[in-house]
Amino acid sequence: MKLIIITADFPNIFGGVSDYSFHISTTLAKLGNEVIVITSNNKDVIRSSNYNIEVMPIINNWGYQDVKNINNIIKDYKPDFVSLQYVPYMYSPSGLPFSLAYLAFILWLKNILLITTFHEVARK
Repeated sequence: MKLIIITADFPNIFGGVSDYSFHISTTLAKLGNEVIVITSNNKDVIRSSNYNIEVMPIINNWGYQDVKNINNIIKDYKPDFVSLQYVPYMYSPSGLPFSLAYLAFILWLKNILLITTFHEVARK
């Protein structure tokens, strides 16, 4: 199975979503799946993994141009599904990044399953 995991944080960025994204991607790769992780363009993000995961730290601001870049990867890779690791306010200061809603629409048009994992959905 081929899958893409989209996450704003990935090791070596400290945090729960980073840790979760790493563990889910490595577990899926160990089970024989082809995994690409698309994440933020951050100098601290690991560029390679011992678990046959392709890490692509290419996202600059999670805007529409970045969604276009993700769409191009999806066209080339043809994944069976896309997993989005979502935390409110992680991708946009407004809480809901409309560019990611647009990505969901693109995936729907392409008949690609989108699985969204919601993290930290409540604010104090």
